Amino acid sequence: MERILSSFKALYKGEGVCKTHLLAALLFFLPCLAASTFQLIDKDMKELIVPLLIAGAVLLILSIIPMFALSGFYLKFLNKRLSEPAGLPVIDANCIIKGLKFFPIPFVWTIYIGLPILIYFAAIFTAFAFYISSKPDTLGVILATIAMFGLVFLFFIPLFIISPFISFINMKYCENFEYSAELFNPLTPFRYMKKAFKDAIIVALKFIVVSMVTSIAVQIVIFLGMIILMIFGLIAAILIPDNVEMYKFVDIYKMPVFVISVILLSGLLGVVSAYVKWITGLAYGDNLLDVYKEKIMDNQGFEVEEAGNNE
Repeated sequence: MERILSSFKALYKGEGVCKTHLLAALLFFLPCLAASTFQLIDKDMKELIVPLLIAGAVLLILSIIPMFALSGFYLKFLNKRLSEPAGLPVIDANCIIKGLKFFPIPFVWTIYIGLPILIYFAAIFTAFAFYISSKPDTLGVILATIAMFGLVFLFFIPLFIISPFISFINMKYCENFEYSAELFNPLTPFRYMKKAFKDAIIVALKFIVVSMVTSIAVQIVIFLGMIILMIFGLIAAILIPDNVEMYKFVDIYKMPVFVISVILLSGLLGVVSAYVKWITGLAYGDNLLDVYKEKIMDNQGFEVEEAGNNE
């Protein structure tokens, strides 16, 4: 666990890291606003459904650039860690370019992984529906349901096992930011498994625990934030003059000002959660990169991108 703690500490060392962390948090703001807007859509707010859908769609489109920037930043971070143990690269327009150039790699691997998932789930649900159509007794339905959920759960085990080796593909790309056949070969993760299976899985297992701890901490912060908001709401209700009818405040949740306030507050809380997950992801990448450098990487001639400009 000492290596994990040092990874988190290294993320806050170096020149200009406060600025980098602040910019990263701001990049999460638009995606979190988009998510908050869509989550607020409710059938009981019919007059606001269309405006919320339009606002959410606009925010989602505007979120594309920040997400590419964050993707490019992560690639620059991995490249920087190949030669430097601490600090963060700068967040600039070059991050967007790198994120755009990198996009074909995760797109192809999403197809590689997504198709087997769709086929597997389709087979499970088809078999379940076929069995249910035969009108089994209650015990049969219960056992079939348990079996279905068990098979769905079991599929996440191979996904977990292969995930660090797909991350190695990203690290391979970050050596020189160039495409190669190896990056798109569906057998590449299995070749990496032969070289670094135990070490990579140990790192992944450790960060499951770390992710659970950080997630619980974030949920506590969000819960406290919601309690504070409720307290302010109660204070506002107490301060309402006696001569004002309460029915005028029953539909306050439908008022545009209230809706916008809720979206902004939910977005801010979402930024906190996204930022903590981002930091955890950087630390995970840093630890996994140790395994990659030791077991897989060809130490001959990798390039440190923009070494003179990194902070």
